[in-house]
Amino acid sequence: MLKRSLAFILFIVLILSLSPISAEQLQYRDKGKRVQELQQLLKEKNYYSGKIDGIYSYAVVEAVRSFQRSVGLQPDGIAGPYTLVAIGMEKASPPPSTKEFPLRYGCENDQVKTVQTKLKNLNYYSGSIDGKYYDDTLKAVRLFQMQNGLVVDGIVGQKTLNTLESGKPYNSNAPKPASIRIQYSQTGSTVFTVKNRLQHLGYLSSATPLTDLFDYVTFKAVRNFQKKNKLKVDGIVGEETWKVLFGSGAIASNNKPFTPPDTSAVDSKSTNTLRYGNSNAEVAKLQEQLKALGYYKGPIQHLFDYRTYMAVRAYQQAKGLQIDGIAGPVTRSAISGSLSEPHVDKPDVPGGGAVSLTIIEIAKMQIRLNALGYYSHIIDGKYGPNTVNAVRAFKIKNGFFTDKNGNGIYDADDDVTNTLTATVYNKIFASDAKPATP
Repeated sequence: MLKRSLAFILFIVLILSLSPISAEQLQYRDKGKRVQELQQLLKEKNYYSGKIDGIYSYAVVEAVRSFQRSVGLQPDGIAGPYTLVAIGMEKASPPPSTKEFPLRYGCENDQVKTVQTKLKNLNYYSGSIDGKYYDDTLKAVRLFQMQNGLVVDGIVGQKTLNTLESGKPYNSNAPKPASIRIQYSQTGSTVFTVKNRLQHLGYLSSATPLTDLFDYVTFKAVRNFQKKNKLKVDGIVGEETWKVLFGSGAIASNNKPFTPPDTSAVDSKSTNTLRYGNSNAEVAKLQEQLKALGYYKGPIQHLFDYRTYMAVRAYQQAKGLQIDGIAGPVTRSAISGSLSEPHVDKPDVPGGGAVSLTIIEIAKMQIRLNALGYYSHIIDGKYGPNTVNAVRAFKIKNGFFTDKNGNGIYDADDDVTNTLTATVYNKIFASDAKPATP
């Protein structure tokens, strides 16, 4: 057992210390020979049992996730460089040069030392040559980029590296960088840098994925940082917030960072309900459906991020569903189109007795009653007072009862009950069902 554990640790160290020759990445919906090769290897290792057709389907996503878990890689279902190396589709080589991978905030290696030395020779940097890309190095890179007509993003890519070879020395009379204003919904490398710094200071959880999107989690983290550092609390990274955030006097968080609840344990067993923070193939499917309906504009990935959350809310609002941003059974059924079907399977109850309906069947009935003008509340799949009253009104309008007393009031003497029978349920979906108002 000890030998197996040591072998596993050595394998992980090997994978993380070596880097792939290329930055190839295979993911959901990709097609071709490389996907076919991946399927074959997954099948040989007993992670995949589907067809070898060269199509990166949901089945392949799940197979890749299982393989990634077994070797200690992030189980995102994407066959990136490290996954390809681990499974044997890509060879490993020594750490890449800066020409292949840009340097950014948080990096610690000899290439950072090289950049620091060049910046120091040009009088942009006065700190120590320690190979650590943090506050002072970031400021120096941004200043260099600004004075040399480059994109000011604080990232040393190929263009910045080339310019460092023959760049202009620091000019104290040169114009200052353009004003900074980074806020909710923005994307870009500067957002990534801000999130990295917030994570470094403890305002973002280490479990929060570092992307280039300024999402709601980032917004909350910025507000918490501003409050802690006695700045204007608006969730926007302006000049003052930027200055303090990347300054040596920035106060770190002593509190638990704001982060979505971890539902991965639930997701591994059931993906019936999807919510913010979930990451699996079902999320990608949901995004694809919402995109086809025009509610989602982001990339098809496996992370239920804030863009997905807002897309779900927009759909729920448009369809009269409960607006909570959670893709539960009713919402997912509506999205897939089952709620909009003109006819549904009717319960087969002998003698027209009382019906026992599922949450989806009740939701379908609510949708139908809404279309007929009897129901105007949330489509929640619950047979509560509002739904009961709607059914009762439908029964009266469609002649299930007569006004025996002739008083214009339907009461207990007229046998008006709240029981939902198969006969009533079928009538609700019938083409000759009478609406609430002609």
